[in-house]
Amino acid sequence: MIERGDRPIVVRILNGVGALQCSLCNGTQLKESSPDAGLADEENAHILALYEEVFDHQSFTGRSGTFYK
Repeated sequence: MIERGDRPIVVRILNGVGALQCSLCNGTQLKESSPDAGLADEENAHILALYEEVFDHQSFTGRSGTFYK
């Protein structure tokens, strides 16, 4: 996605390293951004599953399911 210039989900930061867009605060926003990334449905599902596995929002005891910077 970085090489194609698709930036709704990932961006290139320092030293060419990829990172998630800072505007993505939860899986819902990731799902809303996915169609703009030009990915197949199974790729979108895999990315969402990986995102939730890494950030595991539902396990936090805060008031919402949103990840804040």
